[in-house]
Amino acid sequence: MSQDYDKIIKENIEEIMLPLARKVLNLPEPAGIVEIPDDLQYTIERKPDF
Repeated sequence: MSQDYDKIIKENIEEIMLPLARKVLNLPEPAGIVEIPDDLQYTIERKPDF
């Protein structure tokens, strides 16, 4: 049951995070937002065949 709530929060948190932070921290409206690309590196673990 709690997994249903986790999924809802994860799907919607991005849209409410900035307005919530501005309201709570009393921040001015930003001039612009630039999305930083995320480059994730993956390591493939390989085990030798004995």
